[in-house]
Amino acid sequence: MRREIVLMAMLLMAVGLTLFVSSVRVSERKQAELRITVGDVLYNATLNIERFGCWAKEIKLDADTTLLISIIVTGSEGNEEIHCIDFYVLNNASYLTWSQKRAEHKEQVSWFKLEEGLKYVSKTVDKTDNHVLKINRTSTYYFIFDNSGRCSKKVSFKLLRVEGIEMVPSRENDQPAWMSVGGIGLLAIGIILLLYGLFSRPKMLLKSKENAEPPAR
Repeated sequence: MRREIVLMAMLLMAVGLTLFVSSVRVSERKQAELRITVGDVLYNATLNIERFGCWAKEIKLDADTTLLISIIVTGSEGNEEIHCIDFYVLNNASYLTWSQKRAEHKEQVSWFKLEEGLKYVSKTVDKTDNHVLKINRTSTYYFIFDNSGRCSKKVSFKLLRVEGIEMVPSRENDQPAWMSVGGIGLLAIGIILLLYGLFSRPKMLLKSKENAEPPAR
């Protein structure tokens, strides 16, 4: 009997643990989705950036403007996985530094990332990249693609005005509550049964002296 109780307890614990772990994994994915509403297209271009080449665009933007920067980088056959395009958004002073030093450092990989100065965006673009940028002051901004020279790439570059950003709960938040509650409940029952099966003593059926048969003579 004790063996059956222990086996039942272990089965309940296994089922409960499975349910609980599944509910935790779903909860880890419960992240709000960022929904962006875009308006006007401020700039749209397809660029061919050769080895050691670069491209820069000067754009004047007003304060309190939010941009969605959409970038798609593709390469010729054989170099799709080589990341050689650095993207920057700079102010006047940083752009001046970049333009003055580029001739000297253009063959160094991602050299400008190490330079001091204000960079609103500084990243190596990997295939597809979307970036939201809030403009805090009216000024001229420089959008730059810099090729470190390892390969030639085609870049699709688009600037869109953002009209609204909201956080939308993910549909995965609608997981059934019984997964976590039921899992914990089965675990608790299983632990109690396991302790009972391991430590309970079988009842001994002892005959009382009054009901005992007299010894044979």
